[in-house]
Amino acid sequence: MATSVQVDSFPLEDLQSYIYDQVQNLRSEVLKYDEAVADYRKAEHANEILTQQIDAQKECCAQLEVHIHGHRQKEDDLRSRYAQLEQELLDLKGTTIGHDSEPSELEQELTNLRHQMSKTEDALRAKSMELDHANERLQEQGIEVAKSKVTFITLLCYRANSSSNWWPGRKPRSWSK
Repeated sequence: MATSVQVDSFPLEDLQSYIYDQVQNLRSEVLKYDEAVADYRKAEHANEILTQQIDAQKECCAQLEVHIHGHRQKEDDLRSRYAQLEQELLDLKGTTIGHDSEPSELEQELTNLRHQMSKTEDALRAKSMELDHANERLQEQGIEVAKSKVTFITLLCYRANSSSNWWPGRKPRSWSK
């Protein structure tokens, strides 16, 4: 019983050409995959750096808020002291009318009180300026954090758009022919 098996043979050159094309397509897809992985790692590293920067900014903001709270407390203390000195001045003016003290002593005390009041006003202005400066720094840091977030999101969007031609698990277009 001899049976003959008839084999349809493909031309060897066509088969080799087809295999070569498929290997080239696979190499191209592997290169795209490697590029996508490298881009992902770069984006992940950039994310880590931005997270560290944001954490540092948050810590700095917290410190500034503590300073602002301290300055506000000092400002309130200075306002209270200022009001107290004004009251003492008014009391002294009232006592000078009723007493027969030497005018030079009262005038000296009045001058001293005015000098103290002037110093208190200057200190109040200085603390107010410090508070304004601290608020400005806090706003600037908030703007920097917002810019960092925008930069990071832009980087991610760019990476996503530039590597959207191929993604792991997706069948390349050349295979669907």
